[in-house]
Amino acid sequence: MSKALAFEFYQTLARLSDNTGIIKLPNHYPAFLRMVRQWRYLKMLKRAARGHHEGGAAGTQAGECAVLCPACPYPGINLPNDWKDAPDDKQWLYALFVGIDANFRLKRLNVSTEEQDPGLNRGSAYIVEDKAFKRHIARFGPIISEETSTCNNHDAIKSAAIRGGKGVDASGIGKTECARHDMKCPVSVGDLQKGERYVSSST
Repeated sequence: MSKALAFEFYQTLARLSDNTGIIKLPNHYPAFLRMVRQWRYLKMLKRAARGHHEGGAAGTQAGECAVLCPACPYPGINLPNDWKDAPDDKQWLYALFVGIDANFRLKRLNVSTEEQDPGLNRGSAYIVEDKAFKRHIARFGPIISEETSTCNNHDAIKSAAIRGGKGVDASGIGKTECARHDMKCPVSVGDLQKGERYVSSST
């Protein structure tokens, strides 16, 4: 997998077409980005074997394309049939340890709308389905109160309390992940509208 930026890759293709700069080439960069998104989406469906399913891509349920942590315990996959009957001093072997974290550097600008630029992955992997997530925020946002922190000049607390700024649709992302192996849980990544609010991570 290349670590080159999409723009650099596109510029390389353009220079292979004309490296002199004499010919004015049409700008296909937006179309190239759309093709990359579609290719990634199709590859995800292929790896999840959705082509062999009766419902196909349209019948994909929430989180079905996510890759589960191979080391975490999952009933029916890598746990013994009698794991529920294990003695108390052995129950911890079958516990799933998850943690909640936020990243305030992954801001999303308010540059488009869902109608003009719809997402392809509608909750079928790690990121929650947008419409259901916004309904949850609208319903429980006014109900769940936020506690004011008493910490003084702590960077994480300050980042959690700030808004995204002008022209920002999301101030970061919140996620639930395997605390042991750092793998994201299915349908556990969502946008933060105003810092690290509890309502954004309670879905």
